[in-house]
Amino acid sequence: MYRIIYMDGRQHPKDLDTSYLGHSIGHWEGDTLVVDVVGLNDETWLGGVTGGAQSFSSIHSDKEHVVERWSRNGDTLNYQATVEDPVMLSKPWVVNRHTQIAAKGDYIQPTMCNTNDRDHFVVPSEADHFQCNFCIKDEDKVYGEGANAEREKNRTSAPRVAGGAE
Repeated sequence: MYRIIYMDGRQHPKDLDTSYLGHSIGHWEGDTLVVDVVGLNDETWLGGVTGGAQSFSSIHSDKEHVVERWSRNGDTLNYQATVEDPVMLSKPWVVNRHTQIAAKGDYIQPTMCNTNDRDHFVVPSEADHFQCNFCIKDEDKVYGEGANAEREKNRTSAPRVAGGAE
């Protein structure tokens, strides 16, 4: 997944359609990337972040406004988000997260398709085999020996869809 962060000085559109990732504009304040996000629709769920003293999950409205601040201190990437939503929150909500930068020589690997929908709801056959844009036919060639077996293990251990065809 990726999102576009416009860095050319533009403002948010006045007649913006909402979306899952919203509309992001960014600028630099010294060594900190500041990203202003609006236009998030009310169908997404902010959550799943736990750790330390922070643990949060929250629904939000389409009036949500987020200001993110990304900075680096040595091998630590710092992330701070200030979330404002006049419909769902009585005051701004500040989230702080930190993560380590990968070791030298490491690289970002492409994400294998993991759809949580039991092979995209299509039963593979000679006549019908669905491949989404992210599926890789031979993971062993891309990710190394054993990746195909790992995918197959995950596929066969995935929960069945209620009422779905086997």
